[in-house]
Amino acid sequence: MALRLEDARYGAERSRRLLITTIVALGGHADAMTVVGAHAVHVWVQKKWGPIDMESTRDGDLAINPVLIAEDPKIMEIMAQIGLEPARPERPGIYGYVSERGLPWDQRTTVDLLVPETYAGSKGRSARIPGQKSATTRAYGLELAIHDRTLTKISTTDGEPKLSVDVHVAGPAALLIAKAHKVSERLADLGKRPDRLRPKDSGDIALLMMVTDGADMAESMMKHVARSPEIRAVVNDGAQYLVDMYAAANDTIVREHMADSLSARFPESTVLDAIDVWLASFSANFDRSVA
Repeated sequence: MALRLEDARYGAERSRRLLITTIVALGGHADAMTVVGAHAVHVWVQKKWGPIDMESTRDGDLAINPVLIAEDPKIMEIMAQIGLEPARPERPGIYGYVSERGLPWDQRTTVDLLVPETYAGSKGRSARIPGQKSATTRAYGLELAIHDRTLTKISTTDGEPKLSVDVHVAGPAALLIAKAHKVSERLADLGKRPDRLRPKDSGDIALLMMVTDGADMAESMMKHVARSPEIRAVVNDGAQYLVDMYAAANDTIVREHMADSLSARFPESTVLDAIDVWLASFSANFDRSVA
């Protein structure tokens, strides 16, 4: 089925073009890159439902496996060659168009190069990659995306020139864990930074649950943890967050966000009924002792 929102998604279209331009430019590091975040969610939703507009987003996210990053070519030099600059001096690894330097932060189009914390080396703002100082940032919760990924073609959505690239995209299990950590962190910080808890993130989790089977996601998570035990805590915690934050019995604000975020597409009952079915299946099959 084809779903379409009436309002233009200029930010998402521009972000997709920047993401693909970056992936092509960093082709020498292709095996190390995995698309995560909203653009990856969009891939899986489209695979299930066909053409559908993305929710508005201005950033593209790439999880980086530092083991597969060589000292050359230099990431920061490549980014400069395609018209990008470090967009947030206090946090390395986030790049924006030089031409947008004067815009407010929430209007800039950016791409983030994110190394999962477990693989990022000793503490610091940037990940520790030999020869690539300050080129990437670190982020907790993306660990499963290093292992759960699929080679997929993604394309621009904003007209000519049309750009496409084959790139690894994080699987839905990895995206669910990453989003769960993100929402949990921001929910815990709600009193201090209420602006950081966005309904869209819970909407993305709802979409992922609506296009997957809970038992399949539990099996995928447990399989990857068995192969890569260093990610056990990240996956187990993320799985627990999904249940704790979105179960009907807990009546949380982020459960409300699921329905609110998707209200232009689905009735509230359609969203929440699907979430409850997914959570029941997931909870019945996810075994923390195995994972």
